[in-house]
Amino acid sequence: MWPAATEGAAEMRPVAEIRPVAEMRPVRAEGGGKERRDDGGKETRGGSGVARRTPAMDGVSASVGSSLVELAWSSSFGPSGMGSSADEAGGASVTGGSAASSATAPSVVARPEGRMPRCYEKNVRGARCSVVGVVLPLSRVSKPRDIVVATHGHCFDGMASAAVFTHLVRSLSPGQPLSFRYRSCGYGPGMATIPEGWLDGDENAILDFRYTKSARLSWYFDHHITAFGSAAEEREALASGDATHRVFYEPTYGSCTKLIADVASDRFGIRSEALAPLVAWADIIDAARFPSAEAAVDRNEPVLKLASVVEHHGDGPFLKDLVPRLVERPLEEVARGADIAELFRPLGAARETFIRRVKQVGTRMGRVVFVDLSDAPIDAAAKFVTYALFPDAMYSVTLTRQKQHCKISVGYNPWCGKERLHDIAAICRRYDGGGHPVVGAASFPLSELARARTVALSIARELDT
Repeated sequence: MWPAATEGAAEMRPVAEIRPVAEMRPVRAEGGGKERRDDGGKETRGGSGVARRTPAMDGVSASVGSSLVELAWSSSFGPSGMGSSADEAGGASVTGGSAASSATAPSVVARPEGRMPRCYEKNVRGARCSVVGVVLPLSRVSKPRDIVVATHGHCFDGMASAAVFTHLVRSLSPGQPLSFRYRSCGYGPGMATIPEGWLDGDENAILDFRYTKSARLSWYFDHHITAFGSAAEEREALASGDATHRVFYEPTYGSCTKLIADVASDRFGIRSEALAPLVAWADIIDAARFPSAEAAVDRNEPVLKLASVVEHHGDGPFLKDLVPRLVERPLEEVARGADIAELFRPLGAARETFIRRVKQVGTRMGRVVFVDLSDAPIDAAAKFVTYALFPDAMYSVTLTRQKQHCKISVGYNPWCGKERLHDIAAICRRYDGGGHPVVGAASFPLSELARARTVALSIARELDT
């Protein structure tokens, strides 16, 4: 199980009552030691201990999330007090009595970022004693490395890619605190690539999506033939790979998930038998490796129900919840979860409506099935249903209207028994879309619905030649 993202030190609570005071005041600590003011570099004595503080310490900080962590200690706390030893303070030198490791007891206190260390007055077991606030590096309280994972959203392969990549990064960084943020990326009007501003982590990955040229990009995995804007960009990206900018691209792969799993195994020696079913299913779904069109449409299989849920709900918050579960738990268990069943229930009814509409309006144009569903928005689509309803059709072109755009989906029927004659990715690329030689899509603004209909008909006629 990988650690959950640390929300920041603001969640921490002091182990004793602490209130800031404007300056160090001379008070007598329990034990009868002398009173001393801290005036920069002098000792603050009390009881049997000595805590050294210098003005230079005021500029040192240890960042944790959005807060600074401050280590405060008092010479009057014995080993049975709040903390343990100087080792817990990141090796701070605190002397007192005969043993530095047991004379004092540190405590960790959270305060907002930007405030300088201050002195504190602390009440512990009835003893009122001055405490010098000192900012120290704490090895056991450190900021997690922030990993941004920008993956193809509303896509089973995109979700599975994020899970396998998460396992890879965790395996490459054993024992290190990591925080993962998942961004759902979708092709639409005006979004041909991921904005560079999205790549704002300590490490940034793009998975199963078009390449974004950026010095911030740490990892890139994709298998789409339209992954790069040009051949020159592809050559430059593949030539620049190093430890801080790794690019893995192979358009012959059926899924990005399988590509990541193979790179993890072959390049880094990292394998996961637990994730093998997820990798296998991603390859089946994304490459349409079903035994028949009917099997592709059937939703009695729990994993295919999960695939439908992902296609409809797979935004960033959804991925944030589901990806860690796929890393930690078996795929079948996740797919059979009560929450997935609840999300699928209305989708199942919407899919049946979609299938009925395809039956009503689907039109044969030679070896192409043309389906125009742009008269009303769709709630859910059923992939491959055109091939189940028109099994001898070689291609399908479907126009749908969604909430924010309209979409042309183009595909080759892998069960038709005929050899494919056209590169669908190249056709879709003309309209700022993309995909694979066997399947692709292009999106248009809702205001350009008439143009989208014209383009869809043009593509259908081209595929019939």
